[in-house]
Amino acid sequence: LKRLSECNKKFILTSVNSHERQRYEDAIEKLGAQVLRSSMFSKDVTHILTHLPNKSEKYLCSLAAGKWILHPSYIDACLEENCFLPEDKYEWGNPKSNLCLPTPLHGAGYRWRSKISSGHYTAFSGMKAVLMTSEIRYQALKRLIEAGGGVILDTKEILNSTHCIVDQGHVQIPCPLNELASKGILLLPAPYLADFLIKDPPPDSKQCLIPEYIPFYNRLAPNLLG
Repeated sequence: LKRLSECNKKFILTSVNSHERQRYEDAIEKLGAQVLRSSMFSKDVTHILTHLPNKSEKYLCSLAAGKWILHPSYIDACLEENCFLPEDKYEWGNPKSNLCLPTPLHGAGYRWRSKISSGHYTAFSGMKAVLMTSEIRYQALKRLIEAGGGVILDTKEILNSTHCIVDQGHVQIPCPLNELASKGILLLPAPYLADFLIKDPPPDSKQCLIPEYIPFYNRLAPNLLG
């Protein structure tokens, strides 16, 4: 068990009851760890506390980066022992945990952390994405992709991308679809990213392409298996 003075854990909280948030933040600091109070995900975080997993930015970014996603009762148990305990019994989706998992959303944390901690690439490793979205959505998707190890390219570099992510109503693609298809670039709706993180097995990207792009992709995309 890790004693107080040896701790380097960094926590963020999301979907924690407002009347309990301060109590948990104080407890985490009493145990010797840090609380990151930013409204956005930080790459420095090691653990996320949530009463109920949902599609918040903090939660999705934590999935993509393979962080520990725990029920706040973890902190209560640690306080009782005056030290940080093994996390497994309090991790959403962990077979050793008694937490209820009514939807795939609740089990995704353990699945991604296990993959990434065992040497699997982070969720979006290798992705070079261009985002064609509203400005507000752009920043959130940028943080999500970067949390998962992906890179964001400028629109003018679209032909060097692997993925082009578009928001409904923002589909003014700056080059012909046949050019994108000939490069094998995946033109996908923004919700695909969350679906990829949450669903098990994850959706096949080629089955999620923007409808008007499918004929171009099927006809022109390089046969990567050939």
